Amino acid sequence: MPVDHYIEDEKNRVVVDVEIEGKSGEFDFNTLKTGGIIKQRQREKFTVRLKCPGGRVPLEKLPKIVEVAKRYGGDYLHLSFRQSLEIPYVDYRDIGKMREELGEVGQEIASCGPRVRVPTACSGCEYNPNGLMDTQAAAGRVCEKFFGSGHLAHKFKISFSGCAIDCARSNEMDLGFQGAVKPKWEEQSCVGCELCARACLEGAIESDPDTGKPIYLPQKCLYCGDCIRACPAESWQAEAQGWMVRCSGKHGRHPIHGQVIAEFLPDQKVEEVIEAVLAWYEKNGAGKGRTRISALLLNEDVWKEFLDEIGPALGQWAVENPPPPRANEIHFLSPLEQQLGAGPVKPRAESPAKPRPARAGAKVEVEIDRQADFAGVVCPLNYVKSKMLLDQMSSGQVLSILLDEAGARSVPQSARQDGHKVLSVEQEEEQWRVLIRKV
Repeated sequence: MPVDHYIEDEKNRVVVDVEIEGKSGEFDFNTLKTGGIIKQRQREKFTVRLKCPGGRVPLEKLPKIVEVAKRYGGDYLHLSFRQSLEIPYVDYRDIGKMREELGEVGQEIASCGPRVRVPTACSGCEYNPNGLMDTQAAAGRVCEKFFGSGHLAHKFKISFSGCAIDCARSNEMDLGFQGAVKPKWEEQSCVGCELCARACLEGAIESDPDTGKPIYLPQKCLYCGDCIRACPAESWQAEAQGWMVRCSGKHGRHPIHGQVIAEFLPDQKVEEVIEAVLAWYEKNGAGKGRTRISALLLNEDVWKEFLDEIGPALGQWAVENPPPPRANEIHFLSPLEQQLGAGPVKPRAESPAKPRPARAGAKVEVEIDRQADFAGVVCPLNYVKSKMLLDQMSSGQVLSILLDEAGARSVPQSARQDGHKVLSVEQEEEQWRVLIRKV
């Protein structure tokens, strides 16, 4: 089958008998992708992604899906990693008829692109003995309300895990919800059987050597509820039960670990939190190109501003001062540094610069080894760029950077934290000159 070597070329357009974002007729491949119609490497062939909230497909829909797949697709269905059914090898001329036939049983096509994706979910507490929260009900509600919504800078993924095993990988989602229960021990009914200590895989419960009664170590607790299920006397009860909320994770080429921003969030608060986070992302991601929310929140100052803004939605369940998300890189360059196109630059061969004696009240005068103009570059990119230059310099050399007022406050602070010496911060008309000596 002929291979299309220009899959991403926006000049390639086809006429498809479907409506996407209120328009119909001729579409480029990227627009088709936002409608769940993904260009394959084979010419004129597309993969059609079906909408399957929480990974569930009602039995009454399956015969029609198989019928349509046989008629218009290849010889198999594909189960995507995000719990969607995909029908590959569909000719673009058949997509309109295909969508119409799927609509006979209420089966919709999913979406891609910069919008809220179909939420993923495990089986939850419906039949899984580990389940603590109803993930499928939550995924259904969230899909109904938020699927395909938002004028976002990039995709936005939501998942629901029912227990501490976290099969839905809540730490890798833009917003992840994981079921959790906080145990509470009632001594009166305890018979000292030690079953709770044996059931706890985290070592959060130890048995008293004399009485057999539990000694609870909350710092080790994973909030899994195993102790509650194991206790025959019902001495262990749920003090609080709800969602652990993780924000700003992603997988892909440059994974980022999301952080817990709320504990034991009630189920009825889920939509309010999603609304608050999406509103922040839509506002702060505008004009920044294809940028995931995690890339914005790697900056510690932005992270704090984000938490302050969504704080009312989190309410009393908010975690106090959670750390910002963190990158998990293969190489030593961070995602921001890689976006800047960092390349090897040989350091200058000169000996370390020595400061000239400065007169009282005069500006510090030193020999400048490297100069850069980062005025207008937003934080933290201004220091990322500065750090890249410092890494290419020899110890004792001096870097001169031109910055705006905000950068003149943040860059020196970051440089000092990295152990470098800030020699001066001087205003030059509407900009600021910062001199940094590399350690």
